[in-house]
Amino acid sequence: MMGEWIHVEDKLPNPEEIVLVCDELNNFVSLGRLKDLGDDYCFHVMHIDRIEIDSETTHWMPLPKSPLNDCEGE
Repeated sequence: MMGEWIHVEDKLPNPEEIVLVCDELNNFVSLGRLKDLGDDYCFHVMHIDRIEIDSETTHWMPLPKSPLNDCEGE
């Protein structure tokens, strides 16, 4: 079961953790990860053909666990 969307003003993911992100400007869902910049942060959003720095990310959620019970080591 998927979790709930978390607003970036309420909580940020762990730096470098890959999460689902939602972009306010384009209203799309993609993979991204938080980059901690000390006093600030940004998300690196992963697209099929590129990675971009996105300051418009408003929400995020952890990735779901794999539906396969025994996928380690394969």
